[in-house]
Amino acid sequence: MEKVLRKSMNSSNVNLKNKTDILDVLWRHDSVFKAEIARMVNLSQPTVLRIIEDLKKKDIVNVTEIGVSSGGRPPVMLELNKDAYNIISLDIDEYRTEVLLTDLKLNIIDSRIRDNQSADTSLSIMTKAVEMVKSVIEDNRERIREIAGIGVCVPGLVDAKQGYVIYSNELKWSEVSARKFFCQHFDGYITVEEGSRLSPCMRKCLE
Repeated sequence: MEKVLRKSMNSSNVNLKNKTDILDVLWRHDSVFKAEIARMVNLSQPTVLRIIEDLKKKDIVNVTEIGVSSGGRPPVMLELNKDAYNIISLDIDEYRTEVLLTDLKLNIIDSRIRDNQSADTSLSIMTKAVEMVKSVIEDNRERIREIAGIGVCVPGLVDAKQGYVIYSNELKWSEVSARKFFCQHFDGYITVEEGSRLSPCMRKCLE
């Protein structure tokens, strides 16, 4: 039973990595053929096709063009559907807190910036951040299709799996349960990462 469970977990991790690699290719290119994706990520075309079909069902991938075939099926060109979801990025550093509302290509739709004060604590900064996020959402309700997730970026030593800031010298934070705090105010996927890592946050929100 243990071997079966381990095998299942390993298979799940491989599938997740494959999907992340394919999303990365789609994110970096305006449009790309399926065969090129398979070559770039070193996967078989059937594996790529299976993942692409799953992403198409979720409206994350668009077919933009069908090429000319020299025989057999014509090649299909794909692109990331940047308008399928929105992402909220929350970037906190010593001097300011910045909230960005973006599409899947990380094009900025709206933003909020607040200066942090020397007297601010982790609680006061995160409380203000919640207000900023709510403001961005409220002012863009007609433009937001669906929020895939919220990516919180904090300088310092972060346990990303737990969403826990172990220590931040820059912010003078220690043992802060950041994800737990934000989950009290927002539903959906929330990730906490070290530094400014918008691209990884984006991909994690789509996994």
